[in-house]
Amino acid sequence: MRPLRFSVCFLAMLAANCIALLWLNHGKFIYILDDPYIHLAFSEDLRQFHFGLNAGEAAAPSSSILWPFLLAPWAEFSFHEYVPLLLNVILAVLTALLIARVFEQLGVEEWPARRHGFIVAVAAVTLGAFLCLLVLMGMEHTLQVLCAVAAMHGAILFLNTGRAPAWWPAAVVLGPLVRYESATITAAVLFLLLLRRCYRLAMGLTAASALPVAAYSLLLLSVGLQALPSSVLSKLVTTSSAWAGVRHRLYENFALPPYSYLAWPVLFLAAAAGVALLFRRARSNNAPVLWMILIAGLGYIAGGIFYFRYVLFLYAFLVPATAYVCRRPLARVIATHPLVFYPLFLPFAAAALAASAAALVVLPLASNNIYEQQYQMHRFLVEFHKGPVAVNDLGWTSYRNPHYVLDLQGLGSEAAREARLAAQPGWMDTLVREKHIPLVMIYPGWFPGSIPPRWQRVATLRLGRARISSACDTVWFFDPDQRAVPDTVQKLQAFKKTLPEGVSLSIHGGT
Repeated sequence: MRPLRFSVCFLAMLAANCIALLWLNHGKFIYILDDPYIHLAFSEDLRQFHFGLNAGEAAAPSSSILWPFLLAPWAEFSFHEYVPLLLNVILAVLTALLIARVFEQLGVEEWPARRHGFIVAVAAVTLGAFLCLLVLMGMEHTLQVLCAVAAMHGAILFLNTGRAPAWWPAAVVLGPLVRYESATITAAVLFLLLLRRCYRLAMGLTAASALPVAAYSLLLLSVGLQALPSSVLSKLVTTSSAWAGVRHRLYENFALPPYSYLAWPVLFLAAAAGVALLFRRARSNNAPVLWMILIAGLGYIAGGIFYFRYVLFLYAFLVPATAYVCRRPLARVIATHPLVFYPLFLPFAAAALAASAAALVVLPLASNNIYEQQYQMHRFLVEFHKGPVAVNDLGWTSYRNPHYVLDLQGLGSEAAREARLAAQPGWMDTLVREKHIPLVMIYPGWFPGSIPPRWQRVATLRLGRARISSACDTVWFFDPDQRAVPDTVQKLQAFKKTLPEGVSLSIHGGT
């Protein structure tokens, strides 16, 4: 399958994206999300053997167990913020090579040369854009996708040869340590092993997967936190009633745009696998894979969130699994009716190429959003404000910032998460007063009815380009006690002169 094609295509597209974003950001490399800087900030404290973001306060702001620990050894170096980029490039190349091996398992090389070349070309371009997205996120998702593809690749090898590849257990065990939702894939692989009566291996993998996660939960409990990270709880627990929370999550997954389109295909694949198993129309080698599709799909539907970056790993697992099940009927149709090939694949190819072309525009603009908003907020805090602050975007505002940062969203503050969940009257004002915070920088729309009327709006910071990755285009600056307004206004006026062209800072002076 010539894996080099996939890697070269990805690296070329990544280079083009990096050149574009560096040009937009005046030479500053910025990831396309603010979230990777949460991991970086957390890893700074881990390097100092402190489990949190603020001195004296425990916090678990990362949804990944493993990723911050991989970044922590490099926290003392000036290149620390680029470590996720380097790791993700390496992981993405490995993913490209592995996907090429999956293509070989699907028998695409046996197709006629013209059709084989067409499929490879489309796949290489699409995969290049897909991997660029993962790399420029700067997060653990590239490693999660690599583990998902490796789990499926290993499962197919196991089914075809009867032997478990030496690296396969590592991929299965590593998944939940990278992100909790990968446990759905681990469960699917364990069920496959039980079907094949590999009881010892299944028991060993169960213990190897569960024990590190349980140990991390015990660590969280030992420092006074919940058994799951605050970042996970803030997304999953939206109400004090567990059943109401499940209903709310299912409603969001299947009814609300723009993410519902990601949930319905998973439900369709799981249902199709269930029907095929029910009527026993699957070949003997396909039945275990159908069970894996069913378990992974339903498992994620039950407890996952269908936000785009959260569900990428599941599609990286389900797509090759589905292709493996359909490989023989598809090959027969294409061999018997050659004219069917292009009507069958052209719509997918057109959509894939369009999405790949759009990525070359969207990804640099997404990076520029973070540069114009969160990075500028970071600059104001460390160069001008030099004091405590309350925010709802925790990444850049806490990274390389020695001062106290209160996360009102709750990812980095368990007290804020619990207060927000309980909807206590005046909870924001109470937390800000307790910490003696003179400045609040938030999206007002995220806190309807919670912003105290007496807080004075001092300024608003607006993006200079179309909003892509920032949740809102405008950040409001508040003085919660009205005493620091003159000093804050003076600092904002000095800061305004240093902003990039197009970024708007309107100073209201307390009006």
